[in-house]
Amino acid sequence: MLAAASELFCAQGIGVVGVDAVVARSGVSKPTLHAQFGSKDGLIAACWIGGGRPDRKR
Repeated sequence: MLAAASELFCAQGIGVVGVDAVVARSGVSKPTLHAQFGSKDGLIAACWIGGGRPDRKR
């Protein structure tokens, strides 16, 4: 999920990419995304802490 989000954020911009796009790209459900990160902001923070590298394993 982090790799998919990082790829989308880098390619399109954080403000443009919605949760729906991340869910579609990663193959997880919205409830799973929200359970793990709380919100899009939480997902952004996790990507930032991870260095924003789409190739980084989680």
